[in-house]
Parts: sequence; structure tokens; C-alpha cells
Amino acid sequence: MVRLLRAGLVAAIYQIFAVVIVTILAAFVISPSDPVLLASEPRGFSFLSWAYLIVAVGCALTVGKHTEIAAERFGHASNIGYLPSSRSLLVALITQSVICGVALAILALRMPSGLIVDGLHGDALLVRIGWPATLSVGVALFGANALAAYKALEGKG
Repeated sequence: MVRLLRAGLVAAIYQIFAVVIVTILAAFVISPSDPVLLASEPRGFSFLSWAYLIVAVGCALTVGKHTEIAAERFGHASNIGYLPSSRSLLVALITQSVICGVALAILALRMPSGLIVDGLHGDALLVRIGWPATLSVGVALFGANALAAYKALEGKG
């Protein structure tokens, strides 16, 4: 299963590194005197959410060897099944991955519900940075898998 999701996992790893870099840069740009104040800045959450998502889309749409390998494996796996059409399997995979990626992107742009915030005992730094950062990793993962499945579908056409 991990071999099928290689493109998504590579994009997720790239996104984790990007989140760390973007967070450090944003902390020093938004509040250079005290970078920890980033969490208390309302514009910081909005900026970080959008920055994480833009980078996540970039990671998802980056075509490399990992994408080609995953596309080849998706194409091979879709031929093994007992479905009447391997195209329908790939279309379903693309659709599900895109829906998950879009849903995570929408959630990343919104503050988490009060239940999540209360469960963290008001740790603003963790909520304001961790919420969009974690969801952006999912956007990169599902987006890259959708791209690899699309490449596999393109190869069958």
C-alpha cells in the first residue's frame, strides 16, 4: 500500500519541511522583535494558512520520478482488479483524492472548532500553527496522489 502512495508521501515530506521553513520566516517577518508573538497576531494565522496551502499545492503538482513511479503502479494495480473498467477505478481514485484535498484546504483556512481549542487548553501557538500546517500536509498528500492517478489514467487513454 505504501508503494502505491509514494507520490503523496514524498509530497507530504516536502510539505513538512516547507511548513517549518515558512513558519520560521513568517515568525521573523511578522514580529521580528519577538517571533513567539506570531501566535497572538490575527494576521499571522491568515498569512500562514494561505502560505501553507500555496506551498502544499506546489508540492502536490510537482512532477518528478516519484510521481511517474506512482502513476505506473496505479496503472498496474488498476489492471489487476476484477472491475469491468480499470479507468473507472482510476477516476474514482482521482475524485476521492481531489475531494479530500479540497476539504482539507477549506478546513485549513478556518479556525478549528471550540472543542479542539478547549481540548488543547488554550495553547494558541499550537492551534494557530499546528491546525493549518497539519491539514496542508494532507492537501499535499492527496493532491500528489490525485496527480499520479491522473497520469496513470492519461497513460491508458
